[in-house]
Amino acid sequence: MVESLTSGETVSDGVRYVSWTHGTDVRVLDDRSGSVASFPLPAGCGAPGALSGGFAASICDGAGIQLLDVTTGTWTAVPVAPETTALLTKGVGRVTGIGSHWLSITVETNRSFPPEHAAWVKRTTGELMAQDPGDRHEYPDLDAPDLWSPLCAPLTRTRNPDGGAPRLVAPKLIGRRALDMSGRYPVLRTCGTTKTHVITRSTTAADYTFWFSDNRVSWHEFSGSRVLGRRGEGCVYGCIRTYNALTRKYRTWRKTPGAVNLVHTRRSIFFEDEEDIVDEESYRYRIRL
Repeated sequence: MVESLTSGETVSDGVRYVSWTHGTDVRVLDDRSGSVASFPLPAGCGAPGALSGGFAASICDGAGIQLLDVTTGTWTAVPVAPETTALLTKGVGRVTGIGSHWLSITVETNRSFPPEHAAWVKRTTGELMAQDPGDRHEYPDLDAPDLWSPLCAPLTRTRNPDGGAPRLVAPKLIGRRALDMSGRYPVLRTCGTTKTHVITRSTTAADYTFWFSDNRVSWHEFSGSRVLGRRGEGCVYGCIRTYNALTRKYRTWRKTPGAVNLVHTRRSIFFEDEEDIVDEESYRYRIRL
């Protein structure tokens, strides 16, 4: 266990840094050095919803957005255009992605699920991009100055299976590999080829838990899986599994009863357990790879 009585989701850049909230402080774990830093949350700000490129992002009261530099502990306000403020005040906002030029946000109206609104905010100006042009061969690239970039063939955006926003979703593309769905099954695709690798054919794998970064896919797979019936002895509550695309090897660990969410770095897998929940606070766990 990393820490008890924590709140908010565990967020990670997928490589080195992991963050969660403890009371009014944001914890930042450097999984390379093993050190944990603690930085106060600005007044009125919620737990960070995303971490990337050395920054974590939080939505704050008054429809503001703050970025935390995870190496210095410095918070910086993102300029917010009136249109952005109007959108964020419609419901519960969350930053879902951080790029060098853009932030992606969603808004749940009256805490509905799935989110009803999705948009993108320019980091330097606060410009709001709320309209999706609908081209299935382009995707919102948060590192692109103009936001939209072409998807390499054979990748395309597909309709959001949750029925919410954004209406079209792209495969999670990192380099030339992408995590995508083929029917009911998660697959890894590679730019320039139609060949795929099926991650798991289990019907109990939780679609929403798949985490892809640094050539690795990690996910929750629940008890009753025919895959776990062969490989996951002792997985009474299901298992946490990971696949390394470079070595083509799988690893499996038993889950705790209330394990939810999941992220990883190059060295560890992190998850929360809500079985021991106390006043909406949960426990954080780490599996060393």
